[in-house]
Parts: sequence; C-alpha cells; structure tokens
Amino acid sequence: MFAVVPAARESSVPGFSDLVQGSRWYAFYRMNQISRWRQVLNDGCLQAPLAGLSDGWVQVEVLNTFNAAEYDESRHQTWVKVKFLGTFVDPLSLDQRWSPELSVKPCDLRISVPRPALSLLNVRWFNYYEQRNAQWNCLGEALNSGVIDGVGGAWEAIPSDYEVVTIFVRGADDIQRINPVWAAQQLRGRHRCCTVHLWPTQSNTGDGYVPEDVVFRCLERLEQAGIPLRHPSHSSMLYRQLCGKTWIPAMSRNPLAGVPPSVRLMSGDCRSGYGAAVARAYRVLSDSIVDAGMGNAGDPVEGVMKAGFSWMGQDVTCFAGQQQLDEKARKMLKLDSLDATVQCIYLQHKVNKLVELRRICFYDRVSDQYQIHTRYMVVEQRRNWDFEMTSAKTYTEAEALEHVFKGNTGAKADAERQAAELGQHWLQWMQRETGSKAAFARLDFLVEVDFPTDEDEEAKDEEAKGEEAKDKEATVKVWTCEVTEIGGSLCGLSDNARNAAVLSSCFTDVTCGTVGCLCTTPRPLPVAAVEEYWTHAPRDAGANAELSQAAAEGTTEGVEGSGAAVASGAENGSL
Repeated sequence: MFAVVPAARESSVPGFSDLVQGSRWYAFYRMNQISRWRQVLNDGCLQAPLAGLSDGWVQVEVLNTFNAAEYDESRHQTWVKVKFLGTFVDPLSLDQRWSPELSVKPCDLRISVPRPALSLLNVRWFNYYEQRNAQWNCLGEALNSGVIDGVGGAWEAIPSDYEVVTIFVRGADDIQRINPVWAAQQLRGRHRCCTVHLWPTQSNTGDGYVPEDVVFRCLERLEQAGIPLRHPSHSSMLYRQLCGKTWIPAMSRNPLAGVPPSVRLMSGDCRSGYGAAVARAYRVLSDSIVDAGMGNAGDPVEGVMKAGFSWMGQDVTCFAGQQQLDEKARKMLKLDSLDATVQCIYLQHKVNKLVELRRICFYDRVSDQYQIHTRYMVVEQRRNWDFEMTSAKTYTEAEALEHVFKGNTGAKADAERQAAELGQHWLQWMQRETGSKAAFARLDFLVEVDFPTDEDEEAKDEEAKGEEAKDKEATVKVWTCEVTEIGGSLCGLSDNARNAAVLSSCFTDVTCGTVGCLCTTPRPLPVAAVEEYWTHAPRDAGANAELSQAAAEGTTEGVEGSGAAVASGAENGSL
C-alpha cells in the first residue's frame, strides 16, 4: 500500500558533499511530530479504511544543496531541507494530498535502512482532534501516541528502530475490511504486534464506539496472522473478558477473588419470558447473599446492575427489591428495541463502600516484579446518577486516613492488606488466562468499614478506650469492583511506566537473536509519579509544591500523602 524501504545490513549516512539538490535519501517520518495533523503515507488509493505508514523510514528528496560551511547543529535553518516523497493523507481531509517538507540534520539521513526492531499496527478512530489530551480516553492522543512518542515509549527507547502502520477507522464496516494478510505484509520488523484504540460495545453509540463482536473477530484474525495484541491487553481473549465483565458471576463463587454475590441475567431469557427470567435471577442473587452470610432469607435485595462492554460509568445503576429490578432491567437490556444487541447484564449485591481503593500495576521485565501504586478514589453522588459512584477525585494518604478511616490507622492498614492479597490473586489469574504476565493492570476495590457505635464505646471499660482499642475494633471488608485493561485512567499518575511496560511487552513474541534487542535485554521500568491531583480536601501550598517537586523528579516515594508507593517484598515479588 505504501513504498517499502529496502533492507540493508547496516545503516549508512551520506557525506556532506552528496547532499545536493534533487538527491534522494531516507529520513525518519514521525506523524505526531511533523505537524498538528495526522498524515500517513498512503499510495493515493482511498479505499476505506485509510491506512499507511505513520512512523518509519521514508524516501526524501533534497530541496536545496546542503551548505556544509554554514552548518550549525543548534540552528535548524542550516540543516538539510527535504521533501518526503509519496502521497500523505489525513483522515479528516481525505480529498487532500500532502508531501511534507522538513529540515533534518545531515546525520539523520540514510542511504539505506535496516529491518526495524519493531513493527506496530495501530487501529484507531479517525477523528483524532476532539479528544487530544485525555490520558484515559482511547480516542485521545495521549493514549494513542504514548507508547510511541511518550516518555518511556519507542522513540526514547529505540529511536528510529521501529515503524508504525496506522489504520484510521470510521465504524464497523472499516474494521471488517482490515485484511490480516495485508497487515502482516506491511510489518517488516523483527517483532510485530497490534494496538487498538476503540471502545467495543453492545449498547453505546458515538465516536469510537464499535460493535464488540466486530472488534474481536478482527483481533482474532490479526492474532492468527502472527500479529499479537499488546494494547489494551496482551490477548484478545483476556481483553474480551475484562471489558465484557464476563468474569463476574463465576468469580463471585471464588473466595479468593472477593467479588460480591452476582448473577447474570440473559437477554434471550428475558425476551422469551421477562417476568419469569427476572424472578429467577433475583431469587438466585438473594440465595447467594444468604449463602455468603450477608443477609437473611426474605430480605429485599439491594443491588447494582451493570452491562458489559460499557464505558465511563454508563449502563450502571442500582435497584432495591424485585419490582425496581423489573423496571430497570427492561430499560438496560433495551427490550423495547428489536435492534438491541445487549446480550446480558450483571446483577450484584450492593456493598456499603466508603471509598474505592485502586492498585495500579506495571510489570517490569528486568526485575520480574510489579511496580504497584495505591490510589484512594472519592465516592460521591453525582448528577444523573441514582446512587453514589466513584469519581475522578483522589484522596491523599492523609486525607483517606482522616475522611474515610476516621483516623483509624489499623483499619486503613487492614484495607490495604486485603487489597494486596486480592490483587495478587487477580494478577495470577490474568497470567493463567494467557500464559504470560500482564504489562499493566488496574485493580479496583471497594472498601467497607464498620466502626464501633457510640453505644458500643459507652459499654466498654474506660481503660479499653483510646486509639489502640479503636484500631482493633473497626471491621474492614474489601471487595473486588473492577479488573481494568491498559486503557483505564491512571488516577493522576504519569504515563511513563505504562508506556514503557507496554513497549516492553511488544518484544515478548519471539527471541530474534539480535544483540542488544529488547527481547533479551529489556530496559528497567521508570517509576510512575503523581502528575495530576484532584483532591477531596483542600491542601496547603507547601504540600502542593512538594508533590509537584516529586513529580518533576520522577518519584513519589517518601512524599507524605502522595498516595503512590512502589511495592516491595512479597507483594512485589514474581508470581
């Protein structure tokens, strides 16, 4: 589809005297750095979807004879001015053609170029302009280009020794047209992989939402062609389980998983006999709650209803009793629409959470350990939500101790201990699902705390009162809420560790035998730092300055209230 750069045994740089007007060489094209537009090298045939080389070596033509006498590396005006050859097309302006012009250093030109270490196929939404800076949004440039141009990404780790082929899609039809044989032919690297930046869905509409069955059929075909998935997960099968939430009912029966009692309500059963299907699911959920010792037979069930393949808090609501379940399930399953594609919803016992504790895990191949950060997320009532949900705001460690645990250090330590144990289970589960360790995981846990009442305190002996006694009396229970793929929010952490972890996973497909390649010589993982901070309680200027300084230095260790710490010991050991 685009010009293939001839391979050579080693890179060679032309001499100054060779850089005359009209001479042709090779320069490294970086789509995200040339301009604010996203132009890919395309052969001019605009059959959907638009696809082409977005990063890699491209043939160029020298526009003006290079003046070696005036060359000053610090002044780009004295560099070699070149024009990239071929047809470059932007997904937002398909009717226009470009031939980008750029000034490059003479040492950055090549007579011929070798086979790259990594070839990456990136499938993304065509409209890149609307969500440019969203770290958590799969349509945003921060997430799309992080593993390529971000800190810890390919340009930093293996500059000009990689290539990216980007496919811009506008919907399901474009994804169905992706030919895995063609894709495999375009990827020349010693290592090959695929990244996808879309939202697989069964119910949502809008930019980036694509029917999940279409997405996963495409990913399975690419994997069969030898192009493994590396983002948003390291396997299409695992990714489907995570974003479809298909693990919920089975894992609710596993005491190691910490999932509240749950049941699946199937759309097909509801369409053939709605009332009976809802009644059965309600009864099973009620019995499960009783079996778990969390309620009594005949008590009305308070639950949460959620759909799989749904994003950003959509398709999540609560219910109290069978009548309310009956009313809300019909709407979520879209039973009044013949075109509805929601296959099922999940009903789960509602726990009385005080806070959401998130463990953000980055896998370091050098140490064979996970770098783990703990973040406390504020739970609040928000407009258009009929119950309290987790917000984007975070507590510092000190704020969490004060506002959530009421100064009870023992309760806080117990919550973190339980979350660590559950987190270890989930990391091991993901490894067993795919045979390899996940590059990244965000594990979300709900924390329940039962504090002693005033009556209980009055009944105690005066000597038993005090902070030490209170710490022992608080009852803490931690539940698994969500197991999230790579595209989840980092909750205020910098994305350098995520970029580096995903890039490192791209080199785990084969051992290529090249000395110094990341497949056998991985780079140590950088430490994620606190970068953005939405807090629940006001913080003084001194604390803000301290956090900013920690972020600038690339670490949050030792900063009080940072909410992030690198795990050590058994918690950070190999699985």
